[in-house]
Amino acid sequence: MRKTLAPWPLLLPLLALPACKPDPVHLEIDESCEFLWPVQCAMPYPNDFFTVEDASSPTGRRLALPSEAFPTNVLDEPLDLSPWNRMDGFSTGPTILVAFERPLDPAKLGWHDDYSPSTLPGSATILLDEEGNLVPHFAEHDGLPGYEEPIAFYLRPASKLKEGHRYIVALKTGLTYADGAALSPSEPFRLLRDELESDAPALEARREHFEGIFAALEAAGVAREELLLAWDFTTASGEAVRGDLIHMRDDAMARVGAGGLGCTVTSTTEPGNEIFRQVEGTFTLPSYMSNPDTLSDLVRGADGKPAFQELVEARFVANIPRSLADPAAAPGRLITYGHGQLGAPEEVIWSGGRVLADQLGAVLVSTDFLGMSELDYAAVTRALAQVSFFGSMTDRLHQGLVAEWVLTRTMMGACASEPAFQVNGHLAYDPDERYYLGISQGAIFGWTYLALAPDVERGVLNVGGANYATIVDRSLNFVEFEDRMDNWYERRVDRRLLIVLMEQLWEKTEGWGYLGQIATPLPGMTPRKVLFTTGKNDVAVPNLSADIAARSAGLPLLEPPLEEPWGFERVSPPHDGSAYVTYDLGDPAVPAGSAPPEVDGGVHGDLRKQATHMAQLDAFLRPDGVVINPCSGPCDPD
Repeated sequence: MRKTLAPWPLLLPLLALPACKPDPVHLEIDESCEFLWPVQCAMPYPNDFFTVEDASSPTGRRLALPSEAFPTNVLDEPLDLSPWNRMDGFSTGPTILVAFERPLDPAKLGWHDDYSPSTLPGSATILLDEEGNLVPHFAEHDGLPGYEEPIAFYLRPASKLKEGHRYIVALKTGLTYADGAALSPSEPFRLLRDELESDAPALEARREHFEGIFAALEAAGVAREELLLAWDFTTASGEAVRGDLIHMRDDAMARVGAGGLGCTVTSTTEPGNEIFRQVEGTFTLPSYMSNPDTLSDLVRGADGKPAFQELVEARFVANIPRSLADPAAAPGRLITYGHGQLGAPEEVIWSGGRVLADQLGAVLVSTDFLGMSELDYAAVTRALAQVSFFGSMTDRLHQGLVAEWVLTRTMMGACASEPAFQVNGHLAYDPDERYYLGISQGAIFGWTYLALAPDVERGVLNVGGANYATIVDRSLNFVEFEDRMDNWYERRVDRRLLIVLMEQLWEKTEGWGYLGQIATPLPGMTPRKVLFTTGKNDVAVPNLSADIAARSAGLPLLEPPLEEPWGFERVSPPHDGSAYVTYDLGDPAVPAGSAPPEVDGGVHGDLRKQATHMAQLDAFLRPDGVVINPCSGPCDPD
């Protein structure tokens, strides 16, 4: 039987009826939080949700971090986020952070032994730059045993991100918990992804922006329907990161002049070991701080830049080695020495320093690295526990770097006329042969010293790295500070967020903000030559952070390499330029994930004492220096 159809005119009214439109989905959201993933209020982080438009900034944005979205301490005191909110974007070395209820299945995640899978659209985690390129990275969750709920989950880029650049982060529904359970998008994100209307104006206000995110991901081969979560962030400009320190350097060196403002020797001793003469004294330094206290702040002028306040005295310790006291010895090299974590200039007279100076025939001189010297121990402890003080700590680090540059300049001039530095009728060192040696913390900040140094172009960075947000989770040195933070911020996931937050201010002085200026110098600067030496299974500064730093600075591996981390070129010795070299002294393996080791094998302190290492330094720290391979193959145990 043939089906009877309604006459055409009777169908017209039916066709004119609109399709049934579903009612908007009801949502109740906290607008002060990033409500697209409501596990931790300020996550995912970094996130342009916490920025505002600012046409006066180089990036067109300005951070607007609300204190109510970030953790309060045990006294329920909110964070003072004003130092952060001066920035025009987020860290270029971000630990991209989100929180989950429990650990994820690591089999679904890429690892740092091979970043290549993360550059394919099929990766379960995506980092996309504004040109549409997939950025290499790896993913992990907080590796500390006995995790707390919720747990921090990290994406860590393989190298420094571009400055003043927009990035999109995406996680896919293929991710699962370690027990195999699937993850589902949050309801707010699902509504955006699936184009479903809500009755929440704050969510609807973000819909147009997220359509742009979805379109960019789809253009890169990442399907909209497979997204678990996506967001974007903008990195800070070079001006925001380096502007204060460059301004202070330029102002200070103009005041200091060609030979320094003053050098006063306060004592000389002759210890009778490898040191011929130990010289202690003070040098005159321009100060930009509100007061001499450890938790003081930079004073800013009407233009917002740090403003000169007064001249102050800073102390130095110098080591004239016995090898330079030989009547036949020519003037030695001058090496400005950057001391270790919360250390002191007396490191130049410790066993490692004095043996190295004697072997190299060099005068080592050091000053307190203000901000992270032994003078600052109590202040650093307080700033890491009460994070509102962290801006004062990083302000003082600016002053500390200025002191390092002024010390070198003063040794070239004012100190060179002091009788204490005379040996056998001549100056013990040649002021025209100047270098830098940074150990541990001195290496972490050594990238910065060298990138902006007006008087030094060549240096050795030993057992260092970059990016404290990557370093601290894996460092045995920071366990005591974690304990102190625990007393003030009870949830570990909150402490992980605070460390990521700290890095944004830290990198204004630590090497992360300056790695790109080693091979590609700033205007008016020359290319720097860096020998970067590390020890396998270092418990203090993890090899991961060293690999990322060397990759970001464009350093090649010296042939034959002990390790073959991803993404490096190689150079053969002797090499006229920069290089990255890893030594193995037989230390026990460290944990693979983001957890501190329990056993210290000693390479962090022992590498500098190795005869092969000193021979490599000796060959490099010369006007025509080259990087040699002092080992018979890879640098295995002597």
